[in-house]
Amino acid sequence: MSNSELRLTEWEQSVMRAIQAYQPGIVLSTLEEDRALASTIRVALGLAQIGIGAREVSRWSTASYQKYPLVNPNMPVSLTGDGPPPPPAKAVKDWMSEKDSAGNPTSGILVLSDVEPILERDFGFVRLLRESLATIKSKGMRKTIVVLNKEFKLPDELRASFMRFSLELPDVEHLVRLVNELVSSAKRHEKLKDLAPAPEIVRGFAAACCGLTEAEATTLFSLSLAKFKTIDDRTVSLAQNEKARILLAGGALAMQEPRFGFDNVGGLENAKAWADEISPIIADPADAKAFGLKIPSGLLLVGVPGTGKSLLAEALAKQWRLPLLRFDVGTCFGSLVGESERNIRRMIDMANALKPCVVFIDEIEKGLGGDSLDGGTTSRVKQSLLTWLQEKPESVFVVATANDLQKLSSMPELIRSGRFDQKFFVDLPDTQARVQIFKIHMRRSGHDEVSDAILADAARATARYSGAEIEVVVQQALRFAFGANPRKLTREMLLRAVGEVKPLADTMSESIARLRSWCADGRAKLAGGTLEQDVAAAAVNTPAERANKVDDLVN
Repeated sequence: MSNSELRLTEWEQSVMRAIQAYQPGIVLSTLEEDRALASTIRVALGLAQIGIGAREVSRWSTASYQKYPLVNPNMPVSLTGDGPPPPPAKAVKDWMSEKDSAGNPTSGILVLSDVEPILERDFGFVRLLRESLATIKSKGMRKTIVVLNKEFKLPDELRASFMRFSLELPDVEHLVRLVNELVSSAKRHEKLKDLAPAPEIVRGFAAACCGLTEAEATTLFSLSLAKFKTIDDRTVSLAQNEKARILLAGGALAMQEPRFGFDNVGGLENAKAWADEISPIIADPADAKAFGLKIPSGLLLVGVPGTGKSLLAEALAKQWRLPLLRFDVGTCFGSLVGESERNIRRMIDMANALKPCVVFIDEIEKGLGGDSLDGGTTSRVKQSLLTWLQEKPESVFVVATANDLQKLSSMPELIRSGRFDQKFFVDLPDTQARVQIFKIHMRRSGHDEVSDAILADAARATARYSGAEIEVVVQQALRFAFGANPRKLTREMLLRAVGEVKPLADTMSESIARLRSWCADGRAKLAGGTLEQDVAAAAVNTPAERANKVDDLVN
């Protein structure tokens, strides 16, 4: 079998190159210990195949001490018989002193699990590792010590002797192979011997499991098989729903089902047109790249609260038929040392594995803008996010929104060219957009019978209202209609509701003016019509003037 037949992943090849370079110590940071161990064994097989020399893998843990022969790594041999594993220091000493029949030190890879608490409290073990690594390096021994654990800091004495690798979550191709292996295993069961899911179902199930560990994907496969006795569209849906539940438990990152498409977004014509323009590129990135196009990677929406920025992000995922992940920057920050950095890395790993997808970061300036007095945590999280925005996979599209211009201005590195393909300013909706928004909410609530003339009057009466505030107006009017006899929504009820809802713009005119000035300087394109184009027609600028305008329309 050749190295190509092994099909080592890029990550495995990186580890193999480090061992080839006689790196004495390696740390594998992962949530998937079994998968990392399996990859280490595959690396050892790869080294043997290219003539670097056989390195059998031994693995010590608090529960066992085993060797994995390269001739049959699926049949590990206990190095202690039926007895318990030796203390870790003895295991390392014995492994270091092993010799072949000619009296030469043997080659090998020693994987250490469960050593984090030992490294924290046992300086003698730290010293033993340090001297063992120095001996391996000075004598050019074909030995490597691999520390396997989730996430921890090495003692300063060991840091220079170890190279760290992070095992990313499995991608679609890895999961397709896993699902096929699970199908083959399941077919050996008498009642499932006819199991033969179509290739597109296998790939769909694998895609639905992206963002999960291999163990979690295996559990979802078993759950689906137990429930449906087969793998089909139902199992794909089940996997998607279960994955959403698992991700929700992660805190900072959550799966969100896109509910509305562009037909539920009022106004924002320019932003929607841009999205339509790049849709063919998103749909077939390989063809676009072959044509010489750069794959769009992000969109920044700056504007007034409640004007549809979040709704547009949701509609993009719906329009492009991509999974939508919502990243809560605030939840990312934890109270424990290192917790915030782990959360941001977990988010990045999930997003990278879930590709292609849309990642929605709402009010990005709240979590990352401004100065910080937290010992540098915000700065490190911010830098990790900025680096990822610059270097993330092409098929991960980020939609970020921002409301606070002052905090956003403190982050010039975020809004500079390169991190977002386009920046749009989302203003309060003009009259035409407000008519569309009223129609959308009437349709959603099942009241399509309300005439265009009534909705036009309501739109004229709601200058300086955001889309969110128009939704409140519609709900208030429906409450009026629900209590009437007959239950019919009238022009008067709708306009009365307008008078009872006070727009936020009345108290944030200065903030809106700053946002518009920022946009006018060319920092962002207009997402749709602007209020300035609407003021002359509405002639409503204050609460008193608005009340008079509503009275005129009612009368």
